Amino acid sequence: MIFRITLLFIFIAKFFIHAQNFSPTISNLTIDDGISSNVIFSIVQDDIGYLWIGTNAGLDRYDGIKFKHYHNNPFDSTSLSSNLVQHIMQDSRGRLWISTRAGLNLYNRDKDNFTNFVVDESDSDGIPNDDIWHTYETSDEILWLCTRRNGLLRFDTDQNKFNSYRHDGMDLSSIPNDRVTDIIEDNNGKIWVISVLHEKCILNKLQEDRQSFKRINIGELQSSPNVVTKDKNGFLWLGTFDSQLIKFDPASEKYQFFTFSMEKQTVRSITIDRQENIWLGTSDGGAYRFDPDGARFENYPEKFNSESGLSFKTVWDIYEDDKGIVWLGTFGGGVDKIIPEQELFNQDYIYDEKWSMLREVTSFLKLKDGTLLIGTFGNGLFIKRDKSLEQIKPQTINSIELSDNRINKIIIDKESNIWISTVISIIVLDSTLNTVRVIEEGPYATDLSSGTVNDLLPDNQGNVWAATHNGINILRNDTENVTKIFHNKNETNTILRNHVYALFLDSRNIIWIGTAAGLSSLSDDRKSYSHYIADPNGDNSIRNNFITDITEDQNANIWISTFGGGISKIDRDNEKILTFDESIGLADNRTSSIVLGNDSSIWVGTKSGLSKLDLNSNYITNFYDVQGLASNEFSGNAAYKSDDGKIYFGNINGFNSFFPEQLLKGDNGSNLILTNFRLFNRDYSFDHCIEDISKIELTYEQNFITFEFALLDYTFPKKNRYKYKLEGLDPEWIDSGNKNHADYTNIPPGNYNFRVKAANSGNNWSAKELDISLIIFPPYYQSWWFISLMTLLFFLVLFGIYKYRINEIKKLHVLRDNIHKNLHDELGSTLTSINYFARALKNNKTKHAKYLENIITSSDDARERIKDMMWVVNPKNDSVKDLFSRVRRFASDIFEANNIEYEIVMPTVDYDFKVSMQSRQNFWLIIKELIANIIKHSKAGKVKLMIQMNDHDVCIWIEDDGIGFDVQKVKNGEGLKNISSRIKEMNGVMKLDSAEREGTHYNLRFNLNKK
Repeated sequence: MIFRITLLFIFIAKFFIHAQNFSPTISNLTIDDGISSNVIFSIVQDDIGYLWIGTNAGLDRYDGIKFKHYHNNPFDSTSLSSNLVQHIMQDSRGRLWISTRAGLNLYNRDKDNFTNFVVDESDSDGIPNDDIWHTYETSDEILWLCTRRNGLLRFDTDQNKFNSYRHDGMDLSSIPNDRVTDIIEDNNGKIWVISVLHEKCILNKLQEDRQSFKRINIGELQSSPNVVTKDKNGFLWLGTFDSQLIKFDPASEKYQFFTFSMEKQTVRSITIDRQENIWLGTSDGGAYRFDPDGARFENYPEKFNSESGLSFKTVWDIYEDDKGIVWLGTFGGGVDKIIPEQELFNQDYIYDEKWSMLREVTSFLKLKDGTLLIGTFGNGLFIKRDKSLEQIKPQTINSIELSDNRINKIIIDKESNIWISTVISIIVLDSTLNTVRVIEEGPYATDLSSGTVNDLLPDNQGNVWAATHNGINILRNDTENVTKIFHNKNETNTILRNHVYALFLDSRNIIWIGTAAGLSSLSDDRKSYSHYIADPNGDNSIRNNFITDITEDQNANIWISTFGGGISKIDRDNEKILTFDESIGLADNRTSSIVLGNDSSIWVGTKSGLSKLDLNSNYITNFYDVQGLASNEFSGNAAYKSDDGKIYFGNINGFNSFFPEQLLKGDNGSNLILTNFRLFNRDYSFDHCIEDISKIELTYEQNFITFEFALLDYTFPKKNRYKYKLEGLDPEWIDSGNKNHADYTNIPPGNYNFRVKAANSGNNWSAKELDISLIIFPPYYQSWWFISLMTLLFFLVLFGIYKYRINEIKKLHVLRDNIHKNLHDELGSTLTSINYFARALKNNKTKHAKYLENIITSSDDARERIKDMMWVVNPKNDSVKDLFSRVRRFASDIFEANNIEYEIVMPTVDYDFKVSMQSRQNFWLIIKELIANIIKHSKAGKVKLMIQMNDHDVCIWIEDDGIGFDVQKVKNGEGLKNISSRIKEMNGVMKLDSAEREGTHYNLRFNLNKK
């Protein structure tokens, strides 16, 4: 009996293999992806999250999407000093140091350039050698440089001073050789250096005096170490030239050897990951991972064109990033990326030794006693009780009459009978797992319409519904007859197609039927059908007609998985259909199975991973094989939830089981940064590093911009997703999928905030957003100060116009007052004189001739004054040409009437502008007054009148040959006072020259105001 049990477990062991024995995911980056060269010497991740890669053709910075290259430019002293980058190191201050074949370089992040330290013979404190092999920082922030030919260099970065440790053949305490390969500081502050001695590398300890070295010979074989690292316990681990790993205790100087290959291989790099595994990169054997606890080596060999192996046999550098991804720099194959397993799920693999292949799990059923039935497609039925496992195959002698190894579904009915469907029959078992009935395909009423049964569904009446390749079959355990439902192309109240893949009974006693032609629901009275068919032109429809699985959530919404259209939620109460697909984060649109979790989640098996939809937030989280899935490809209709809430998913390699509420969520602690900003499709240069930019200011003309951003999570960077929004312009978040840039054109001036959210490949959204203030300054004529100035100017102009109008009105009032005064004074006195002479004529008839003459004279004078007034106020006479013409006519008529010889000279330029009423009146009355004085008082026989103009300035000269007068005696005369007053009003001056018997000369200058 014991022997039989032993054989049974040996047999079972052939079929179950835990995922821990499987290699993690390996991928590759080469020059085809953008790296400068496939020869990689060094890899480092900086504190921002960028990955820096040193090659033999330059330095590259990688953000998971694209590479930025840094190369030597002999005409630029701030460029890289050499394209052969041998080592990259980030110090405790966050500074990047790049060791090259031609000097040391410090990366200036703010300016995105380099400070070079190269040989300068004029600088005694400068670097003495250009060929820097390796750079290391000790706890006192001193840099130590390993060189090929010039020993060990000590670099004080605060003083920019280098000191050399060189080999001295006469001093055994000096460094044994000027070729130094590696250096490290132990937990006690001791510095250990690897250098060459007699063509072998040895370990040297720098003594307390910081000047001399103690040589350490490790082992009787005089093993030759090449590289060194340190673990958390303070032990040093050394990789050698002869396929050995050495564990060295720096306190006791004791050591232990581990051989990883029988062939001689040089360890080129060594690092320790977060699990304390030691990684070795070798010159000819790929990479090795060493487990110190189990003292086991695992080799990652060279397997070209294989996803399970490395790209090249020589691994020059190994680096683990902040997510635990291991990066391998190869000497010809580019960079290999190893994503470690995370073991988030319980997993089992079904392996068929006969066919040397993994087998697909299709169905589950967990009984009340804890027994788990597992159906496979090709390996029959497995029965798991606690730690025991039994496999049932057709050739197995057992009470179960399993007719075929290809099982599609396992269910239990109301009477605790177990139903198992295969591709050729249905087997019914009782609660003790003994066969009670086998139903096969055939022409009789007791036979199936098709032996291929894709799904089984127990209803509330004790029936079992079978979805087959030829309609639906309804079976009862108490009768052998089978009720068959077929598609009828001539009716609408029928199933959509005979190929039925999924059945589901919901909480309202409605049966849902998934076919290759759409989804149907059968009413609770089992008489009428409703159909859901994909409409390419409609939003409120399912997205694909191939239905693979169906379930229901707590709110009675129906969920379906489709092969090509993602998953859809049917909200029957609101008559709405909502689809979730790759565009919002689903792992794949080809969904195979779907199940409701107890944690308000929907779980979906796809062809490219497992997706979890949170029903509260509609966020999707994705899981992949590197996190413990037996496979990324899940089986159709193979999701199952047991009574205790545990979920089982079958896939092509086996199955996974888990409690959703206990499942660890994928981490997204990666930096989300702005990687570039483009203006008119050209990179925009800032005065400091772009990752620190929080505000961008542009003019209104700089309105064609591009933001580029990246989530620095390298697990599956092409599956990282982004949403962005320009607050102030975009009303909603824009889901850009994996597109990592946003373009905007013709942005109106204003203040905006550009925000970005990102999700990693597991669709876990970053808690921290990228938030950048964007200010678009308006043109000067739209700026607040210009608008304010123009507003002020506008009101000033209005006020000026107002004041001008007021002044004009005042002037008009003054003019009216003057006219009124003139009319009152002059015309009134004239009319009074006429009245006086008329009365005198009436009373004294002897002097009628004289009085009549006076009346005529007074009336003529009154008529003339009225005529002058009418001419002045008439707007038709406001031209300066009219004014000069009237002066000429008046003067010539007066002089001729008084037999005075005259000469009148007018302006030669044909001026033509409007003159204000006040200026016309003043000008006219001045001329009349001057001519009247000549006529009345000068007794002149000859007069010359000359008028000249310069713009609006008028010059008048009048001279006569009359009797003249004493200016002092007449300057206070009424006529001269009137002339002076009018000239002053027009901002003018008058000069008068006269003497008795010498004639009179008037010189007047004033301004004619425009109308």
